[in-house]
Order: sequence, then C-alpha cells, then structure tokens
Amino acid sequence: LPNRFQHLKDDEILSSEYRFRHKNGEWRWLNSREIVFQRDAKGKPLQILGSVTDISDRKQIELAFKQSEERYRSVITAMAEGIVLQQANGEITTCNTSAESILGLSREEILCRTSIDLNGKTIDEDGSPFPGEKHPAMVTLRTGEPQSNIIMGIQKPDQSLTWISINSQPLIHPGENQPYAVVTSFTDITARKQAEIALQSLSNRLQHLLTSSPAVIYSCQAQGNYEVTYISENVKTVFGLDAETLLNNPPKVWKSRIHPEDLTRISNAMPTLLQQGEMAIEYRFLHTDQTYHWIYDQAKILKNEQGELIEIIGYLIDISDRKRSELALKHQKEVLQ
Repeated sequence: LPNRFQHLKDDEILSSEYRFRHKNGEWRWLNSREIVFQRDAKGKPLQILGSVTDISDRKQIELAFKQSEERYRSVITAMAEGIVLQQANGEITTCNTSAESILGLSREEILCRTSIDLNGKTIDEDGSPFPGEKHPAMVTLRTGEPQSNIIMGIQKPDQSLTWISINSQPLIHPGENQPYAVVTSFTDITARKQAEIALQSLSNRLQHLLTSSPAVIYSCQAQGNYEVTYISENVKTVFGLDAETLLNNPPKVWKSRIHPEDLTRISNAMPTLLQQGEMAIEYRFLHTDQTYHWIYDQAKILKNEQGELIEIIGYLIDISDRKRSELALKHQKEVLQ
C-alpha cells in the first residue's frame, strides 16, 4: 500500500479533494475518504476501505461565494469612490451610487455599457482624446495587470468636464491567468485639477514677470561660501550671464566679476546681514560687454521656526544709469563752484 497509509491510525480517516476528468471530457471535483481496513500481525496496513463522492456542485457554490465575497470586499473598501464591475467583454454589470454621482449618469445609463462607449467624451491630461481601449479597465482585462492613478477627463451630459483618478483590479479564477472581470474605482479630482491649472497659470505669469523685470531675484546659502542656489532667468538680460553659469559654478565665479575695490566692502557687509537680518549695498560688476555696471543689491535672511538660518534671498538691479547721472550732477556742481 502507498506510504501515506503506513502511519494512519485505526479509525483515522484520510480525506482529500482533487479534480478527475470524466469520460465526457469534463473535469469534475471529487472527495475521497479512506480508512485502514485490515493490518498484518505487525500492524502494517494490508487493505483500505474508501469512498469517492462527486462534489462539483459544492465546489461551484464555494467558487461563486468567493467571487461574490471579492466583489463586495472591493465595494466596501472603496465606498467613497465610484465603483463599477465589468465582465471580460468590458460590459458594466454593476455600479454604486458614487459612480452615478461622479459620472452624472443614472444606474440604468451606466449598466450594459463598456469603456469604449465613452469614445469622444473623454480626454487625456494634455487635452488629446482618451480612447476607450486605453481605459484602465480595458487594459487590465487585456493584460491581467492592475492600473493605478490614471487621470482622465470625462464630459458629463450637462457638458461640464469632470476629472477622475482611476484604479482597476482584475478578478481571476484560481489557477487561471486571464481575468473574468475587473473592478474599477475612481475619484472625482476636478477641484484638484482646477487648482493645478490655476497654479500653473500663476507660475507662468510669475515666470513672465521675472523674465521681463529689471530686478534679478536670487537666493543663496546662509552659511559657508554663500553659494547661489537660485537666480531668475532675466540675469541674462540684465548682466549678460546665463543662470547656469552662476548656479553650476563655485561662488568665486561671481566674486571674480566684482570690482576689486568693492570686494572688501561686500565682505564687511555680510556680518550686518547676518546680525540685522537685512542688507543693502551698491557695487560694480563686470558685465559680459566687458564694462563695469553698478548694481544695487538688497538681501534678507530667512529663518525657520527655531530661529535657524535657512537661506538668503534678495534682488539685484542695474543702477548704472543712475550712477552716471549722479556723477554728471556732481561734476556739474564742481564746475559751478
């Protein structure tokens, strides 16, 4: 007898479940139950008594229950989100009330549709059409892979645009690779998208303002060599230098363009900035046109809640015209005297 019966005790039942191919070609689930019926003088099993029962119907019920449990667990987990269940052909067979509210459709209008039915009513983040085949649910049904945080804009019946973030999860039978259905959840992120668009618009306006402004905005480290960490792009227009030249090189590149007679005065002004929190100074800076331009430099110290230095921020303005006017006025006064 097989080894699996060698250690079986009297009255102990060995039970197992397995699939067996019926003569009609169908795989049926069977349950076998076996006990030792006869032993030799040494207690070694000689015969066993067993029974085999077809449990295919029970297995189908268990599988259906498991599927139902998976579905409702997904719905419960995402009750605040829109939820739809789609079969392997993409057809929507159930949805929750949040889905109706977010999509602006009734349950009857949602059921029996597919993601492909939305063609022409959905857009990508860049404004281009979002084809139904690209919908996360359809991708999951094709690949068996879940999709996460896919952003899509959908036009509601009232012509308003709603932005949603979509997640999809495949439902797969044990031992199989291809999904028999997919659960899709989605959240209304319209408010967030509108805020992002407004912020981007503001950023663009600020960038335009900085580009066209005569004031060069900068920030630098508040300790060590005071290395420049940011400088606005209009430094090219004002001083002839690329921002990368000042950001990707050590501070000595900046200092090398300051007039030698002004270096000591700048160094002496730094303690004032660190002690008082702000500073204003004028000095000469070598422009790429190989002439010295007068600069007005005003800076402030930024601190965190603990009073620790974070960085220095400030702005630079070319005041060469003003300086020439002051020099001309001074010369005129001297002549009149």
